[in-house]
Amino acid sequence: MPKSEATISEAEIVAWLERYKRAWEQRDADLAAAIFTPGATYREQPFETPVRGREGVRQYWLENVVENQRDIHFEHELWAVRDKLAFIHWRAHFTWLPINGVMELDGTWRLAFEPGEDGLLCDCLEEWIVVRDG
Repeated sequence: MPKSEATISEAEIVAWLERYKRAWEQRDADLAAAIFTPGATYREQPFETPVRGREGVRQYWLENVVENQRDIHFEHELWAVRDKLAFIHWRAHFTWLPINGVMELDGTWRLAFEPGEDGLLCDCLEEWIVVRDG
């Protein structure tokens, strides 16, 4: 089986999720960009145009995470793995500066991965989110 067709392991996915967690909780746009492939797509809402590429991910994080979020907490649960796809349930809460209040998110991801030199890289992130703010 060629490497690009290989099934990814749960351990590899959890390692990627922990890098994502570190990037989000530390508000590190460079780390966030580095865990995606150069041509990745990042779609926060199903009907929105996706952010494209590492620079697109970095810019999205600068505008949405670095500038607007504080006191971030993120947790995740791996639901399933199939070939190069992973299905994740996650929750987060943080101070959202535009409302100066706490925002809670409950979401799911469908992630497609490619192997990288230092672990998996996400090639496609599709997200569905429920938001509670106060």
